[in-house]
Amino acid sequence: MILNLMDQAMNSQTFWERNQGRKAQKEIALVASWLGADKLAVQILYNMYYNLDVEDPVWPEKPVVPPTGDEVYAEHAKLIADPVEMTHDDIHQALQRVLTVTDRRKVVDAFIAGIMRDRNDLKSPLASYAQFLHHPQHEHVMDAHTESYGWCVHCMLRQVVTLDRNSINLIRYRNPSGGADYAMVDLEEFAKYDPVELLSDERDNFAGLLDAIRDLPAKARTSQLVKAATRFIPGGKWRRVAVMETLGCCGILKPSAITWSPDTYFWGPASEQIQSLGIRTNREWQAPASGWCGADGVNEEAVDFWFPGFAAVTRPTELTVV
Repeated sequence: MILNLMDQAMNSQTFWERNQGRKAQKEIALVASWLGADKLAVQILYNMYYNLDVEDPVWPEKPVVPPTGDEVYAEHAKLIADPVEMTHDDIHQALQRVLTVTDRRKVVDAFIAGIMRDRNDLKSPLASYAQFLHHPQHEHVMDAHTESYGWCVHCMLRQVVTLDRNSINLIRYRNPSGGADYAMVDLEEFAKYDPVELLSDERDNFAGLLDAIRDLPAKARTSQLVKAATRFIPGGKWRRVAVMETLGCCGILKPSAITWSPDTYFWGPASEQIQSLGIRTNREWQAPASGWCGADGVNEEAVDFWFPGFAAVTRPTELTVV
């Protein structure tokens, strides 16, 4: 049990004082509805890792251990699990296995639906899938810049990782992002989901988003991307940025000087090319979308690969009768 791996459990009263505010309760109820899960079990998960009642909530260095009875309750609801140690190679092998069996259409439909439904757990899998598609197998290698941290130069994983699925799942619900370990858990959890039923207004909304990007002027930068997306992506600025970054991982929003192919690993090399070419970037954004400008437009070949039927169609020029 988790209790055996951490410090003494927080007493029941203090534990249940967390996440009692209106904002926290609304989010917990929403996540429970997404998962079809028991709200009490979801609250236990939140109370362990995150307290939305404080002004500037941060992740604790260690999870708060729930009272034993609450821990058992959440375990039975299959919402919390013990942390496990995995090696760098174990994670990449598991990631490759789940990538192989992941249905790209299911991931894409979930992303489109997740935009209008404002569900991070539906949007996140496309980024995880696209980032590591065709990712080469490699050994754990360090250089002078990463050795002091124990990070692999290819993927930034340590040789041995303590994998906490509980915290990764909370990141999936709240603010998706991460490396190979995150992508592995993200896609494994997504595999448990039923395919979404994509609605016509969700398809229209995504088509409208792409058209709004296509209409941006050549001098547009990432800030104009966010503004153009306001009508189509609910939530705050960073919700919109995350969608744009995902389209970047797919090769749809990228500097035109960066090459993309559906048959080769793209995300890592694209980031390296942006640096080597000295392309101006927004440092708050993830590459390659960070280096996009209006003159780069939309990579229609990548749109057609990931989102068939959404690529711009060149309309024939009308003949003028004299």
